[in-house]
Amino acid sequence: MGHGGDWGSFHRIRYTGKPLGVPVAVNTRKEGIELHFDEPLGFESATNPENFSLSLWSYPWTSQYGTRRKVYSVLRPGETGADPVSIRSIQLSDDRKRLTLEIPEIRQSLARKSLGILPELPDLIDRPMGLVMAIDYSIRSASGSVLEQRIHKTIHNVAGDIDSVSETATAHSGHGNASPAPTGSSTRAAQPPPEIGERD
Repeated sequence: MGHGGDWGSFHRIRYTGKPLGVPVAVNTRKEGIELHFDEPLGFESATNPENFSLSLWSYPWTSQYGTRRKVYSVLRPGETGADPVSIRSIQLSDDRKRLTLEIPEIRQSLARKSLGILPELPDLIDRPMGLVMAIDYSIRSASGSVLEQRIHKTIHNVAGDIDSVSETATAHSGHGNASPAPTGSSTRAAQPPPEIGERD
């Protein structure tokens, strides 16, 4: 049995040597997300912001498991629901395998922002849980294949953001030499907001 009493299953996947059609890496940097593919992308399709839909949210840290079917805004303090965000620009690398999405909201100060104290969650621990992002896209490869995916990414550290280095140095100041911030962020799976699915 799987989570919630539903039947689960195991799947064996064999690599056929054909293009995967999904990103092989997702990197976070200051004010941006990089999507790396294993095949060239179609320029017009991949650089059109209308082919992407992005949203941000965070979760409360409480003594209970789960979030009581709620996600919380990181841009509207105290309010529930995911925040839609816009892409300022999209750059495609010369080999057409790397997409860089310019997103002003991707910054260390937001990734380290806690929800504060919420009256409906009296047992809330005032600590940041990271910045959760959903990236939906429908684009085409250079060969014309449709690439349509949804990516969930939890961001704790933003590479290249000066706040990331400063906070890490402060955290280690009582233990000898300060070390630089990690060059990237967590890519562990995160549950989607209610309009996409529910987290029990």
